[in-house]
Amino acid sequence: MIRKWIRRVLALAKGVANPTMPSENVKEMKFQRHQLHSMSDENVRAFAKKHELPYLNEFLQSVALAQQGFQERKVRNFQLDLITRGCFDVTCPFTGNVLTTGSSLLLNDKSTVFGFVGSSSLMVCIGDLSQGYPICGAIFPGLRIVTTLVASDWGFLDRHLDEMLEVQRKCGWLPGPAGRSLKIVTGDSNFAHHAWNQLSAFQELAERGQSPALELIVTQEPFGPIREIFPEIDFSEVAYVPDIGLHGLNHGGELLAPIGAIFIQAALVDRLMQVAERRASAACQEMSAGLDRCQGPVLWISVRSRNRTPTNQVALLASLAEAFLRAAENAMIIIDGFSVSDDFERSPSYHQNAARGIVSEDIAVAEQVKEKIGHELSQRMLVAIGLSISDTILLARHADLYFCHHGSVQHKIGWFTSAPGMVHANLAVLESYPAIWVSQQSEVATKPTYIPSSLLRGTEELSGNVSELNHLLHHENYELNAEGTVQLFMAFAREIGVVPSASGAQA
Repeated sequence: MIRKWIRRVLALAKGVANPTMPSENVKEMKFQRHQLHSMSDENVRAFAKKHELPYLNEFLQSVALAQQGFQERKVRNFQLDLITRGCFDVTCPFTGNVLTTGSSLLLNDKSTVFGFVGSSSLMVCIGDLSQGYPICGAIFPGLRIVTTLVASDWGFLDRHLDEMLEVQRKCGWLPGPAGRSLKIVTGDSNFAHHAWNQLSAFQELAERGQSPALELIVTQEPFGPIREIFPEIDFSEVAYVPDIGLHGLNHGGELLAPIGAIFIQAALVDRLMQVAERRASAACQEMSAGLDRCQGPVLWISVRSRNRTPTNQVALLASLAEAFLRAAENAMIIIDGFSVSDDFERSPSYHQNAARGIVSEDIAVAEQVKEKIGHELSQRMLVAIGLSISDTILLARHADLYFCHHGSVQHKIGWFTSAPGMVHANLAVLESYPAIWVSQQSEVATKPTYIPSSLLRGTEELSGNVSELNHLLHHENYELNAEGTVQLFMAFAREIGVVPSASGAQA
C-alpha cells in the first residue's frame, strides 16, 4: 500500500500520466503562473534554466510558427493543420523532439486544452474568442506551472485552469491519442463576435476550397444556420449543444476545438445580407419598403436602456432627432436598440427572459423620444428594436448616417455597412482612442467619429440604498452636453453632405 502511494506521489511530481491516479487528486495540484509573453529574452533564458527547460526557446519558436496567419488576420496555421491533419506539432521544451497533439479537453467558453501523444509533461491551451482562439498558454503538470504565451484578457486564465482541473476530476480525462476526427466547436450569443471571430474563419475556408468534410458542434447561430450561410462547405454533421452541455462532450479520445479569425470580409457581409434577405420577417420587409420610398436621408440612432449609456439619453436623442428631421426635408430616422439572434427562440443558450426585458426597456426609451419630439415629426421615425440581427443589418443598409453608442450596437451598422457615423462613449472608452481599431475590424467599415471628451459631464454615481442589480444596470453611464453634442452632430451631417448646409436649411 505504501509503495503504491509513493508511485502516485512520484507520478504527480513528474507530471507522468498515470491512469491509476485518483481523479480527485488532480484538483489538489497547485500551479504557479508565469507571463512568458511579457518576459525579456534574458528572463526567458533564466526561466528555462531554473525549470530545466533546455529547449524552451525552440518551443516558443514552434508556437510562433503555429500561430502564423494572425498578422494577416486569418485562420492560424495550427487550426488549418487541425482541419487537414487532425493535429498540429510543437517542439518539446524538455527534449527538443517534435510533439504531436492528441485528444483535447473542451471548456464552457470553448477554450480548449490539448495533450500530446506520448508525453504527459506538456499541454497547450487555446482560447480568447476576440483574438480568434490563439495558442494562449502552456501547462507543465510536473512543474505545476502555467505560462501565458500571448497578451490576452480572455485567454487561459486562472478560472480556466480551475475549470480544467474540475472537468479532469469528474471525467478522468488524461492526455492521449485522438481516437476520433476533429469536431469544430462554434457559436456565440454575441452576433458581433460570431461574425468577426467565427464566421470569418469559415469564410476563409470557403475561399480556400477543397477542405475535408467538417463536423460541427454549434451552440448558437445568431445570423441563421451556418450550413445555409456556407452552402459550398461540406458539413458532414452538425450537432446542436447548449453552452452548459459542452463539458459532456469530453470523452476519452475526443478531438474538439474552435477555429477563428479577426476580420470581417466584404464577401462575408454579402453572404450574411443574402441570407438575411431570404429570411427577412414581415416587419422588416414592411419597414424596408417604407424606407425605399423615402425621398430624403435616413438617420440611424441607437438607444440603450442599461449600462454604458447617457443618463440624459431621452432629452439628447429627442433634440438630435428633431434637429435632423427639421434640417432635412423628407428625412426618416430608424431607432435601433437590442436585437435578438436568429435562433433566439430555439437555442437554450440564450437568457430569453432577460433579453425580452431589455427589448421592452429599449422600446420604452424609444417611445419616450418619439413622444418628446411630438406626433408630427415622430411619424417619420421607425422603431427597429427587438427584430432579429439579420433583419437589423438589412435595415441598416438604408442608413446614410448614424449616431450610436460605442460597442456591439454600433457594429450592427458600422461593421456591416459603409455608412459614416458619430459614436458616443464614457471617458474610459474615449481615452483608448477606439475609432481606428473599430474601423479596422471590417473590410466594409468607415472610420467613425467619436464625441470628444469635452462634451462629457461625468459618470453617474449611484448613492443611497441601491440594489446590486441597479449598480450593474447603471455601470459606467455618463452624461453628455446635449446642446453641444447636437451642434457637433449636425455640423458633421452637413460636412458630409447628408443634410443641406445651414444657409440652405429650412427655418
